[in-house]
Amino acid sequence: MADHCFACHGPDQNKREGGKGQANGLRLDIATGAKADLGGYAAVVPGQPEHSALIARIMADDDSIMPPNNFHKALSVEQKQLLKQWISQGAVYDQHWAFIPPKYSTPPEILPKHHTSVSNWIDPYIISKLESSGLSPSPEANRHTLIRRLSFDIIGLPPSTPELSMFLTDNASTAYEKVVDRLLKSSHFGERMATYWLDLVRYADTNGYHADLTWNVWPYRDYVIKAFNDNMPFDQFTLEQLAGDLIPNATLSQQVAAEDQSSKEQLESELKHHQGISKFRMPDLKLIRQELKEWLQGIESKKIALHSLIKQITVYTNATLEVTYNAGYLTNQTRALDYTPYGS
Repeated sequence: MADHCFACHGPDQNKREGGKGQANGLRLDIATGAKADLGGYAAVVPGQPEHSALIARIMADDDSIMPPNNFHKALSVEQKQLLKQWISQGAVYDQHWAFIPPKYSTPPEILPKHHTSVSNWIDPYIISKLESSGLSPSPEANRHTLIRRLSFDIIGLPPSTPELSMFLTDNASTAYEKVVDRLLKSSHFGERMATYWLDLVRYADTNGYHADLTWNVWPYRDYVIKAFNDNMPFDQFTLEQLAGDLIPNATLSQQVAAEDQSSKEQLESELKHHQGISKFRMPDLKLIRQELKEWLQGIESKKIALHSLIKQITVYTNATLEVTYNAGYLTNQTRALDYTPYGS
């Protein structure tokens, strides 16, 4: 219905059509609109597809058919039957699962032999599923394995030797929980969680084409990491990224989240005076060209074949130069000549 009906019968009242007796047109995206009295009939009559105008219109074979032919989104036979079945089953309108508050449910019963495998309220659900497939739970992993799994899952890094020793010698019943709490408080937790979100929004530090030039969009990356570490509510997280620049008195962080151009200019200004980045400056291209020329002349003077060099030059904001090369011959020759390329 979202794909075939809501363009004319959805939330936008300025584009809504139809609906005899309805001041703002027929609305099918909410139950009250779909089931409203249209003067002795309704678009949707729960449990009665034969009395539902929606079914009559989608099944029509004349100009009254919906969606109209000029909409160029005809329903398939399967889609028509699905709508008919939905109305027969009561035409229930549910919220998206993400907006439905979770409710407590009684854990399923499991076989007595598996009771010793239950250590928390989640286990019965997992064990019940295993039993339905003819499987049994595996023995509990040893402590070395447990802390390694926890560390990789939560922060993406292996445990250090002191952390491992601390866990192995902690005989308290809450030893496991303490490890989890420590890892959740780590700044690496946000870095680990952010990787999934940054992948979804196609984040990259470089543009990936031609010279693979740098994009200075790291403030957005840091915003996402901080959001996870601060346990920011998901509705606020999405709102700031969709319209952070429209929030009254938006903070710099909120503007960065929405990739507002003014935030980039403000950020550059602040970076110039930021502690530890007082030398922030734009690259001196003239100086870089001269240094590159001298470097190439140095290679030529040592009779290293230029055709062996594959150049990828990246200019960073601190005016340094990085030259990446992948010719094994060149690498060996420069080592033999005791020559270190500039910037490597």
